[in-house]
Amino acid sequence: MIRMIPNKNLNPHYNYLSDAIDSSGKYEYKATDYHFVIDLKPREDRVEINGNEYKDPDSFSSKLYNDFSLLTNLEYIDDSYKYLKYNDKNFTTDYIGVSRRLARYDAHYSEEKIGKILETFRTIGGHLIFPSETKAIFDRHLTINQIRGQAPKYGGVYDRIDLTLFAIQCYFEKSNYVYSEHMNIAINNESDWFNEYGSGKEGFKNYIDAFLLNDFVDNDYNVLSLVFNKSLLEIDDKIISFLESPFRFDIYVNNLLSKIKSRSNKICDIV
Repeated sequence: MIRMIPNKNLNPHYNYLSDAIDSSGKYEYKATDYHFVIDLKPREDRVEINGNEYKDPDSFSSKLYNDFSLLTNLEYIDDSYKYLKYNDKNFTTDYIGVSRRLARYDAHYSEEKIGKILETFRTIGGHLIFPSETKAIFDRHLTINQIRGQAPKYGGVYDRIDLTLFAIQCYFEKSNYVYSEHMNIAINNESDWFNEYGSGKEGFKNYIDAFLLNDFVDNDYNVLSLVFNKSLLEIDDKIISFLESPFRFDIYVNNLLSKIKSRSNKICDIV
């Protein structure tokens, strides 16, 4: 079973955009370096950081993978793509912050505001790992990470980490996950790995504890809605609910910022 062991040698404030943009170690990410450059087509733009094209740390940051290797004792391999090796499975890191595209085009955040929230979202607490092998989900082959980032009409949950964790909770507790059948299939595709944590409520508790995700659940280990601040079991938290008003989106973002800061401190063993 994979577990993250807190490591005092890691920096809870380090931003992995720094390494993704410039692996020399000379560049340090600043919110003011984030700029919209040009709209390529509807809902798609080109972004630059410090004059360089935006690069996703999940694909380009060796430091991110090295740090996760330290946290999990998994072997980091940089081959045709970056991944962590666990038995016969490959794992890649997954950003759990808010979608930059939604922030820009749905919430109409400025480049300054997106640049600022990325200061926190792209720290160690803003990343998780999932198996990276694509597997059949209806007529496509996708990973958990790939499907969850898509719009609901394509089976995704807009990258929402609360709804992702709720899907995992439903898997462990064998209850109905109403938000996405695609997510149900994606998680069941990796049942051999999830089952290493056990089953039922205890299995889900073990999974949450293993990845230091405790801020995302209540005292009974029920996943909290980052929109409504209470258990998803108690509410009808539609996927699009956080896009229905700027106010709701701001609540989601602010809750997520707080929880990622706290998780970064836990990962780096800071009380």
